[in-house]
Amino acid sequence: MEILQTVRSLPRIQKVILGVGVALLLYTLVGFFAIPPILKYFLTNKLTETVHREVGIDNVRVNPYALSVRINGFTIKKRDVPEPFLSIDELYGNFQILSLFKWGAILKEIRLATPKVWVNRDKDGSYNISDLIEEFASKPESSPEDGKDSPAQTPNFSLNNIQIYNGSIDFFDGPKGIRHVVREINVNIPFLSNFLYYVDTYAQPVLEANVNGTPVSFRGKTKPFKDSLETSFDIDIRKFDIPYYLEYVPFQRNFDVRSSYLDTKGIITYTQYKDRAPTLVFTGRVAFDTIDVRDLAGKPLLRLPLLEFSIASAELISRKVRFSSILLQSPELHLERNRKGRINLASLLPDRGVGEPEEKGGEEAEKKEAGVLIEAFTIRVDGGTINFTDESGATPFRSTLTPVDLEVDHFSNADQEKSAFMLSVTTESKETVRIDGDFTVSPPSSEGGVKLGKVRPAKYSPYFAERVLFDVEDGVFDLSTRYTVSGSGQDRAIHLSGLKLALRSLRLKKRGEKADFLTIPALDLQ
Repeated sequence: MEILQTVRSLPRIQKVILGVGVALLLYTLVGFFAIPPILKYFLTNKLTETVHREVGIDNVRVNPYALSVRINGFTIKKRDVPEPFLSIDELYGNFQILSLFKWGAILKEIRLATPKVWVNRDKDGSYNISDLIEEFASKPESSPEDGKDSPAQTPNFSLNNIQIYNGSIDFFDGPKGIRHVVREINVNIPFLSNFLYYVDTYAQPVLEANVNGTPVSFRGKTKPFKDSLETSFDIDIRKFDIPYYLEYVPFQRNFDVRSSYLDTKGIITYTQYKDRAPTLVFTGRVAFDTIDVRDLAGKPLLRLPLLEFSIASAELISRKVRFSSILLQSPELHLERNRKGRINLASLLPDRGVGEPEEKGGEEAEKKEAGVLIEAFTIRVDGGTINFTDESGATPFRSTLTPVDLEVDHFSNADQEKSAFMLSVTTESKETVRIDGDFTVSPPSSEGGVKLGKVRPAKYSPYFAERVLFDVEDGVFDLSTRYTVSGSGQDRAIHLSGLKLALRSLRLKKRGEKADFLTIPALDLQ
């Protein structure tokens, strides 16, 4: 009571000073001594529940004045095995007071010292992290039925001066009995942010590692300007063996990539502006060569000596991609339709799970898929081959289309943007198809001309023989027409004009009879 009376008798300024002192004392005691054990308890229990693995932390230290958190001895053990899956000697984060005013996490510095990861591939092809991948990948997106008007937006964040020191990865491939090791991992990332940057960066972009005894190093450049901060990386990848690493992708595939090599040479640039959204742009060349794709039975699906993308600008954040050119050199496609009517290329698509609803069509689906602008100055398919087999009918049908040449100029999927194209096809029986004109992707429409030459109806008898009582013994025709196609689905409209047909040497004979019942030496229609 005497203390309270003494305080009450103090002048106002002394009361204020005393109150501030008490508040600072409480802030200090809570920050240094109360928050660390609470944070340790919350992190270990919440993370253990989330990842279904035992999570351990040696100690947590908090500096309430520097707004920093330091976690030592962070570990996540393997599931049902008392061995570590992930360990970090020290995890340090330095928050900024600006986080409170910007409603987002703004960290001046993030530092991971000696992180270690152990990954195992079991004999059944699964991984010791497969359950985590499947769980997080299967989480449904929020919908209006969940009580939300729209999907949750990503929280604002600005992570600056991200540093990883002396990291390591141990990967054991059980089926092959091979151990891959990555040592001396050092990573510096100046910033990762989805809103305007407010923190000065001092970490130059670096990625260094020793992969199976081979040193790998990527170093970037950071250019500070008056109103922006630009970071660029030179990328040069040669003969990257895709099938070798596909075996380590923890997803089931319905096809087998026998060979494919990736070459990439370009520059990726990330620019953060003070007054507008950031940009992430790639410019350069991406090429795949010696592509050989088979089905699971070993039958060929696709062979492609070269698939090349010359990228003028790929704006990954704003979702705009502009190609200087796209080239498919001498592709060979094996297209088969089995007795059940199933196309073999369907195996390239993922299976729809049992009970999984089909995608909804209509306006909602179109809105969901909209947003990626793709433009290409030229797209070419040179010297292609299509081997087609159809066994769905009583009599199998086979045909080889070669060469198949396609050229598209000024392609764009923007609304009302027209693209010109020319398609030329020749079959093994010297039939020819030529289609040229223009088209728009949105809304779907096309206008142009079609020319068919030296088409032999008898070749296509497997598709109509059961519906007629005669056989086509001989005959060849040429056809040309202008066409207009608009709309899609049930609203599709097709208009033909200027149709010309030239029929030669047509002979029809009833089955079981020796003589032709109809012969037309020549017929021209317009």
